[in-house]
Amino acid sequence: MAKKRLALLLGQADESYQQEFIRGVKKRAFEQGYDVLVFSMYIKYQNTKEREVGDSNIFNLINFSLFDAVIILSDTIQTPEVEKRLEERIYREFNGPVVCIDTESKYFYSFWTDGYPMVYATVSHIIEEHGAKDIAYLTGRKQHVHSIRRLEAFKDAMRDHGLEIQPGRMHYGDFWYTSGTGFAEKFFHSGETLPEAIVCANDNMAIGVAEELERRGVKIPDDVLLAGFGTCEEGQLSPKSLTSSYLPTEYYGTFAVDALDYIKKGEKVPELNPEAKLFLGESCGCDGKPEEKYFSKRQKWMTADSEEGYYSIHNYMLEDLLAVSDLEEYFRTVYENIFYLRGVKRLEICLNSGWINENVLVDNDFPEKGYSHTMINILSYNHKHPEYSGINTQNLFETSKLLPYINDDDEPVCLIFSPLYVENKSFGYAMIRYDSELKSFEEVTRLWLNMVAKGLESLRRSYAIRLLEKRTSNKLQVKFPTDESKKAAIKNQDITEEEAREIKEVEKILDENLLTYHFQPIVNSVDGEIYSYEALMRSNSEWKIPPLQIIKDADILGRLSDIERATFINVLNIVEDRASEFEGKKVFINSIPGSKLEYNDFVQIEKLLKKNHEKTVVELTEQAELLDEDFDQLKEQYNRLGIEMAVDDYGTGYSNVSNLLRYMPNYVKIDRSLLSEIQNSTQKQHFVREIIDFCHSNNILALAEGVETSEELRTVIRLGADLIQGYYVARPAAEVIPSVDGNVKMEIARFHREREDGASEMLYKAGRTSRVSISNLERENKNTIIIGDKESTFRDITIVGTPNRKSDIHIEILEDYDGRVTLENVSLSNIKNRPCINIAENSKLTLRLEGENRFEGGGIAVPETSKLTVEGDGNLKLILSGAEIYGIGNGIDKGHGTLEFYQDGEITLESNGQTTIGIGSGLGGTTRICKGKYTFHLNGDEGVGIGSLRGNQYLEVHDCDLMMDNGFYKGVCIGNLENNSGVNIWRSLIRLTGSGKRLSMLGTVDGERSDIYIHDMSFITNIRAEYATSMGSLSGSSNIKVEQAALKYKGVGRQAFVYGGVSDKTTVDINDVDIHVTLDSDSGKQTNAPEENIRKVKETENIIINGKQL
Repeated sequence: MAKKRLALLLGQADESYQQEFIRGVKKRAFEQGYDVLVFSMYIKYQNTKEREVGDSNIFNLINFSLFDAVIILSDTIQTPEVEKRLEERIYREFNGPVVCIDTESKYFYSFWTDGYPMVYATVSHIIEEHGAKDIAYLTGRKQHVHSIRRLEAFKDAMRDHGLEIQPGRMHYGDFWYTSGTGFAEKFFHSGETLPEAIVCANDNMAIGVAEELERRGVKIPDDVLLAGFGTCEEGQLSPKSLTSSYLPTEYYGTFAVDALDYIKKGEKVPELNPEAKLFLGESCGCDGKPEEKYFSKRQKWMTADSEEGYYSIHNYMLEDLLAVSDLEEYFRTVYENIFYLRGVKRLEICLNSGWINENVLVDNDFPEKGYSHTMINILSYNHKHPEYSGINTQNLFETSKLLPYINDDDEPVCLIFSPLYVENKSFGYAMIRYDSELKSFEEVTRLWLNMVAKGLESLRRSYAIRLLEKRTSNKLQVKFPTDESKKAAIKNQDITEEEAREIKEVEKILDENLLTYHFQPIVNSVDGEIYSYEALMRSNSEWKIPPLQIIKDADILGRLSDIERATFINVLNIVEDRASEFEGKKVFINSIPGSKLEYNDFVQIEKLLKKNHEKTVVELTEQAELLDEDFDQLKEQYNRLGIEMAVDDYGTGYSNVSNLLRYMPNYVKIDRSLLSEIQNSTQKQHFVREIIDFCHSNNILALAEGVETSEELRTVIRLGADLIQGYYVARPAAEVIPSVDGNVKMEIARFHREREDGASEMLYKAGRTSRVSISNLERENKNTIIIGDKESTFRDITIVGTPNRKSDIHIEILEDYDGRVTLENVSLSNIKNRPCINIAENSKLTLRLEGENRFEGGGIAVPETSKLTVEGDGNLKLILSGAEIYGIGNGIDKGHGTLEFYQDGEITLESNGQTTIGIGSGLGGTTRICKGKYTFHLNGDEGVGIGSLRGNQYLEVHDCDLMMDNGFYKGVCIGNLENNSGVNIWRSLIRLTGSGKRLSMLGTVDGERSDIYIHDMSFITNIRAEYATSMGSLSGSSNIKVEQAALKYKGVGRQAFVYGGVSDKTTVDINDVDIHVTLDSDSGKQTNAPEENIRKVKETENIIINGKQL
């Protein structure tokens, strides 16, 4: 019998990687006399928090005092925070050797299963054997160690072979198939030349690349060579067997056990030295065939059907389990179905003792963390000792022992523990031992145990219904659970030698003006935009003395006025010298009210304040009270100069309402001491609300200072703070930052919406799984999906809904996100004028449409630094109304980022508003319509269908079918409302209808210039407006070129034109165009362009003006 035990903790034990790792651990551990006890979640990550709780609870079973060593396969435990909590617990409870794999452990020895040698060998093979020089590489998530090391291997292999990596050839994915698909699509969207070869950081992404390339007619390997990493069954059985590398997983398992031995002996663990072995498939041009194990012949004549295997159509296990109504009978049925588990030598099923407590069954009061103190070993199956086998509801044992007995053999064993749970409720656990110690946990075992757990939930509900029916009594009762120190310090005997040196250094700082300043943003609590900065003093001497200590020592030296003078002069000079960085922003300058300035200093400062009075806010520290006479003089001075005032540290020291009434400042900065953990203190919340209410009643802006957590931020915004400052929002920096983190801005806007709406937004962070169900989120009362969290497992997300089913859910994309979101029959909605998809700054979102999708209340917000690409064969309908609305782009006073449309489906937009933008923004941005069908019905006082209101705008539209009907008083279908426009359209069918006062269908209404080039297309317009043009500038000059097109125009208006507007600064160049014009207008002509500015070649015309055929 083994004398030692090893605990192995991991997720999804039936996955091939984990199976091989377990095999390696067992091989070496058995040699060293260990029993191996594996504790495994069913899968590495779950799709809901409830299931995360239930699945990961298996780790709470472990009694570490029973073990001599622990191994954690950390990267397979991807449920948020679980692996970290495990490490913390092991650190507290266990004293033996511990090894963690694929993580950086805070407490224990850890190593990464380095893929560098395999990637290097793969790239080298592509270069040396196939002559490729232009190679692209797709790695995993940017922050992941595996991604970084594999990318380094690619770079090194290219460098060592004397090859230069071409621009744009290195990309980040998330190790999933959709990353590969998106990577391949980028070549076609960008127009880049395809590389000779593509190497991916795993087989999943390589399969995604191959699928997309071949869908677009690019053959593997004829046109592009392809290779992956970590060869698997999917890769080897692909249409072209995928070249890849073998993962030496079994080696890593044996290495982990060896490392335990080294640690136990106090010796240094040697470096990893895995062998790089490749599978040379067909995808790179070699001729390797799949390994025999993936399609080998059966070793016996009987088939799964003939033996009634688990996957047989004759598997009635679930039906049989659901048919029983008694616990003992249920497990007799389970026992009768053990034969599905091929090769099982021993099986133990242990239930929480709550199964014999009717209150627990009725209330579903099973534990979410840990297990009951005693367990029922209700089922035992022992192939070697049948006498131990059977069903027994009375077989109780202490949970701390894990099992009634662990090992009754002389040889080491491997036991695998798995949870039995439904959602977050733990019913118990199962232990499996196989007849071959080289055999590991299998998929059938996982599915079988999962079926047992679901059957138990059905049985529990049946029990609960029967028990409730019996009760005639009342419902079950549920129980819820002064300044004397300064004088003393001046005395020499109280100043240490160290303090004396410090005071001397402060003298030097003041004498030589060795002060510098960092600027901390103060943001608006509505949207997180920077409102102002606070200038914070720093020492620029070699001895970095803290600011408060400088002030303290200056006070001892009687030189506070020197601090005051230097601060004002230094900061105001910085503001002047870097005026562009402070454009439109204020600067808070700290002032010590009691300090007295010399007359000349006062004059110099007053001069600087006059020049910068609109930007300057003087912040008075609240550490001492001023005499009324002194304060009145100070206040009169600042009022005369037009300088705003702020009171600092309100809530400490002498801060009180009477002081506020004396000061009546423009700003009150609420002290950090009142805001720390404010979310947990009703007293603090009440006090801060009173301060904010007082401020608002007296036209004072309330500034929450020192906000350091998301919870504090949320609370102060909901209490009504106007401005926010603190480390959570942005830290002080020597450089003036133009904007705070986009994710923080988005969070601030979200919290402000909660305040406005009077309800909390219930968030769901996507990324634990690749698919998100709208129905599941609605059941959990979630209304906001957050995508792009850096800790998420999946970057590319598919959101699935039900056709024609409305939801109150919207999406937020976090800053720096670069990935794809697929909407499949999804309905999103938001309050009017709030986007259904809000993209943060510096993000790249590829939005794939499948099925019928619908947005109500808002569209998609794309800030200037971000990019949106729309693709897919599904449809999207946007229904919008409000004063100022936009469909896809940004608001009327903002610019938008890059918008690219490559979808095959239709985008429909219906809007009613005062100012309306279909696709685009107020200030414009890059817009490319490259494909798809578009149907717009727009109404309002003014607006633009595709383009911008005021910013210079150049538009490309091609290969699309676009129909637009606008009812603007003043508007443009495609172009720019008030500024210059450039429009290039080709290979499209464009149908535009408009009615209003002043309209341009293609171009601009008030812009000085419009350049229009349309070719290889059909252009149909129907206008009824007082002043209108089909194409060009209604008010300014127009440069119009039409080639190889069909043009049909029908217009009615006082001043209606086909080409250009009221100005004669119009040129018209027409070549090979079929023209049909019907015009009723007082102008009586198609254009004001002079004859010499009109050039027509090979055109066919049918012109009717005011009823007369020309």
